[in-house]
Amino acid sequence: MKARYVAALLAFPCVLLAGGTAGYMLVEGWSFADALYMTVITVTTVGYGETHPLSAAGRWFTMALALGGIFTLFFTTSTVIALALSGDLARLARRFLMDRKLSKLNDHVIVCGSGRMGRLVAQALVKSGLTVVLVDLDEKALGALQSPSVIAIAGDASSDELLTKVGITRARAFVAALGGDADNVFLTLSARALNPDLFIVARAVEEATEAKLARAGANRVVAPFSVGGYVAANAILHPTVLDSLDLAQRTGHLEVQVEEVFLRRGCAVCGRPLRESRLREKFGVLIVALRRANSEVVFNPPDDMAPAENDTLVVMGRRAELDRLERSIMVP
Repeated sequence: MKARYVAALLAFPCVLLAGGTAGYMLVEGWSFADALYMTVITVTTVGYGETHPLSAAGRWFTMALALGGIFTLFFTTSTVIALALSGDLARLARRFLMDRKLSKLNDHVIVCGSGRMGRLVAQALVKSGLTVVLVDLDEKALGALQSPSVIAIAGDASSDELLTKVGITRARAFVAALGGDADNVFLTLSARALNPDLFIVARAVEEATEAKLARAGANRVVAPFSVGGYVAANAILHPTVLDSLDLAQRTGHLEVQVEEVFLRRGCAVCGRPLRESRLREKFGVLIVALRRANSEVVFNPPDDMAPAENDTLVVMGRRAELDRLERSIMVP
């Protein structure tokens, strides 16, 4: 509301100049240049003298224009000073810069909810080099995560206007991590309606909500308590296996990581059996799985299996080996 008010306030002097110029052209029959010059010196109360002798109607028009100019300049100046002293002007400037930054975003991830899960998701994505837009009603909670790659937006995540503003139609993925299941279901419905092709991950507290979130349009549903219970049980039953998986899943670990490699058109391994590609021998990685374009997943694919375009390889290895592998197979 204040932004519109300031815009209208700054536009009013321009309207006054345009009206004064048009008035002199109509009342006195002057040229545009003479009418504009007379309007400027009248509105600013400089008083250099009349450009041409004025008629009676012209004098009345000049008096009205001079009074309007004094009022406009005084009101505009006092309002701008008040906004500057209250900090509103700086906030409006930051909002303007933020809106410009949001309008240029592409392939980013929108995370709704700055609770513990939302912050952890944002941190992991930032470590992977992605830009994150973090949305939450609580402005103080947003301040807990400071990073140049995180754009914090205070507002109602369920608002279609806000989701459009943060670039949901250009986003790479969307995370619904609000505190309540009902909120996440509604948020997932809204996000899916605004972008039918968006990849959506939603948080669920109750088991019964998982199916609802899937029907609402979530591609993946994460239940933190269920996952936590599974991990706690395996910490007792299979501690070594759990340590190995944890080592590979932590994006900040420098030794072993698990990555997905999407096979685009023209990749070096497409249409060739894995035996011929010799990915394991060349790069020292483990091929954990092959996800087909039709979503079929083959774990530990055999050597005679040939990946195709739009398939995804799930590989495990050291960071340098994974980077070298990706660079190699994406060269035709």
